[in-house]
Amino acid sequence: MTELLFKISNPWGFAKRGVPLRVSIPLPQGVVGEPDNDLAVVVDGDEWPAQWRVLSRWPDNSTAFALLDVAADLHHAVNAK
Repeated sequence: MTELLFKISNPWGFAKRGVPLRVSIPLPQGVVGEPDNDLAVVVDGDEWPAQWRVLSRWPDNSTAFALLDVAADLHHAVNAK
C-alpha cells in the first residue's frame, strides 16, 4: 500500500462530523495503479471509508491524478495518510 501524507484542517474551530471532502491528489508516475486497491485514508490509526476516481493517467497507465471523496470527522487538525 502506498503512503501519502497530507493535512486536513478544521477551519470552523469546533468539531464537525461527516463533513464531505473532495480532493484532487497528484501522484508520482509508476506509484499507484488503481487508487481503490492501492490507497487508503487512515486517520489516527483508523481507516476512513473513501471513494476514489482516476482523473488522468501517466503513459505507463499508472494514476497521475485521483479524486478522493471521504466523509470526515473533524475534531481538530489531523494528519492523514
